[in-house]
Amino acid sequence: MPFIQENLEIIVAGSAIVTLILIYIFIKKAKERKKEEIIDDYNDIEVVEDIYAEEIKEREDKKLHRIIEDLKSSSSTFGAQETSSQEALPSTSQNLNPHRKVDTVEVPPHDKIVKDNFKEFAGLKILVAEDNLINQKVIAGLLNESGIELTFANDGLEAISFLHNQKEFDIILMDAHMPNMDGFEATRKIRQNPDYDTIPIVALSGDIASDDIKKMYDAGMDAHLEKPLKMDALYDILYAFTKKESSPASSKTQLNTNIGIEISGGDESFYKEILNEFLKDYEDADKKIKTLLESGQREKADALLLDLVGITANIGADKTNAAVIALKKALQNLQTGEYKEAYKDFSSSFERLIEEIKAYTNNKQPTA
Repeated sequence: MPFIQENLEIIVAGSAIVTLILIYIFIKKAKERKKEEIIDDYNDIEVVEDIYAEEIKEREDKKLHRIIEDLKSSSSTFGAQETSSQEALPSTSQNLNPHRKVDTVEVPPHDKIVKDNFKEFAGLKILVAEDNLINQKVIAGLLNESGIELTFANDGLEAISFLHNQKEFDIILMDAHMPNMDGFEATRKIRQNPDYDTIPIVALSGDIASDDIKKMYDAGMDAHLEKPLKMDALYDILYAFTKKESSPASSKTQLNTNIGIEISGGDESFYKEILNEFLKDYEDADKKIKTLLESGQREKADALLLDLVGITANIGADKTNAAVIALKKALQNLQTGEYKEAYKDFSSSFERLIEEIKAYTNNKQPTA
């Protein structure tokens, strides 16, 4: 008791400090829970951007300051009137590596992009290398109704593993800064494999200084997107790298239902039954053919393709039918490796066909 009485003030002060610490921890955890609830329930990318409004504002202020300094520097050398106003405006071309090896197409003028616009890319397979869970949720939430297939990797090593072992991808979104292996090293390793020369790699980073962007391009990245993602910028990048000139295997609509119904004697119900049987028996035929070819079972792959030649013609899938025939012919030159490009065209066409059949048999509007 004498000890307590002598040190009462210290004990009270210490208790007060402990209480304040506990209150601080409680409030912090409550805010974190609230943030998680908001992120889990958001319906648009702007909600997550709001959570980091201060961070975003600070980044934008730095960007504006850098632009102003650049303009001052150029005006002191060339005169203020000779400075192009377009240099400070974002555009798709400014996001592209001028020395990229992957071809792009010009993005046509468009209104402000909304989530529904991404349905235009239904069927795309995108590998997203991003270690931040919130950023993963942003991307997933933005594209969750688009028909785009997303695969998330938590670091560069995992991204390379997915690329080697899982499936082919149409484009890779690569965070520049990740643990274990960052996006720079992962990109350099991917670019060492000629099999992946045609896969665009787009950097994701909050670093937009010219030196940082140069480092991304030197590593082999074909373009860059600033975080937090903006819908217009992402749309333009996807369009530039994944839209190709029309060809029998790349045109969007693969299923001509009018021809299919006509072949089915004008009976739409019967036609849908045939399509459902096709899904049941051949939905994964493209993957089976790839497995057979990789394991050297060429004759079995050729037999399966022969089945598809007749069936695709009878259901009104003329474009896919042409792609099947092209692949079948390409297999005659298997030793030269020419079949790989033909398989890619066939696989792309076949996957879109499957999507259109599912949409049609479920009475949904096919993706345009």
